[in-house]
Amino acid sequence: MQTNKLQEDLLKDALAKLVKKQNKLNNDFFKNKVTAKEKILLVDAMNLVIRNFVTNPNANENGDHIGLLYGSLASLRKLIEDTLPDRVFIVWDGPGGNQRRRVIFPGYKAGRKPGGINSVFPHASPEECFRSLKSQIQMFKEYLEILPFNEIIIEGLEADDIIAYIATKMINKENQEVIIASTDKDYIQLLNENVTIYNPMKQKWYSEKEAKEDYTENISPKNFVLARCIDGDGSDAIPGIRGIGIKTSVKLFPLLIEDKKHTIDDLIEASKNNGTGKYRTVLENKELLERNYKLMQLEDVDISADAARRIKEHYDSSSHAYISGKLYSLLARDGMYQWIKGIDRFNDTFSRLHGKSLKRNVLLEKEKK
Repeated sequence: MQTNKLQEDLLKDALAKLVKKQNKLNNDFFKNKVTAKEKILLVDAMNLVIRNFVTNPNANENGDHIGLLYGSLASLRKLIEDTLPDRVFIVWDGPGGNQRRRVIFPGYKAGRKPGGINSVFPHASPEECFRSLKSQIQMFKEYLEILPFNEIIIEGLEADDIIAYIATKMINKENQEVIIASTDKDYIQLLNENVTIYNPMKQKWYSEKEAKEDYTENISPKNFVLARCIDGDGSDAIPGIRGIGIKTSVKLFPLLIEDKKHTIDDLIEASKNNGTGKYRTVLENKELLERNYKLMQLEDVDISADAARRIKEHYDSSSHAYISGKLYSLLARDGMYQWIKGIDRFNDTFSRLHGKSLKRNVLLEKEKK
């Protein structure tokens, strides 16, 4: 009983200080000038939560595993501190999101399971692991509803489709730039002067130049998807050409290194000009290459007009309000009192982002009048 009373007093005291501090931060933010380019942070939600689920063994005071919840919240705070965005979109895979690709290739993501899922539950059954994963995702979504983000989930679309559409179709290149937060290599093909990638695991930024230097054989991001078509993608159960990996691909096709964008037809033409050995194997697998390209390319995603309209609606909408009091209540509910003791940094980060959102809403209202 005494412990509960101390926790309740701690919560009330921290909440009173928090409300006062948040109001000051929001007021200060309205006095600042708008930055030259608006930064849009796009977070691949499943990449975020799975990564934290399998790497964080944290448990709350009741002994329940909260690695996904604890790690994902901490990762979002760190992401915002590192990237300083003006707006943040948390993008989820929609129901039936992989069906379009399964029409192209029925084996797409067949039997896929999060790697290392049993690492935090070495003695638990797969069913227990997935129950915990599902439960923590639902809890995490409750937090997202009171944090200053936009969430996007659209039936029939995967997160990478939505992220790619925003990065290639929605951005005003004159006054906006995109940061994609993910460890997924599929996004490398989207890199350009307005799109960068932030890898949270490596805490490293990737422009076209850095990506080329950091990946096998200096493949240009413009042609990275072609190399992947040859090599395949084991994580999505997409087979490549047997016997031809990334290193061999570069030896066969030096054009992959060039900073000029090439196509599957260029690979086929180069193979015809040689016509022997592994080049013949490439020619024999032309249909596989074309299929893999349809599965993997993100620069011109195949989505319906209705899906495009819904993405735009999400993109133009206001973010959730930051409700600091509700945050404290959720932390207390989930037995995360250790967060409450050191919450100032967390609150400062999200209050500043909330201030940017409020400022944007005011400017949009002025434009409408």
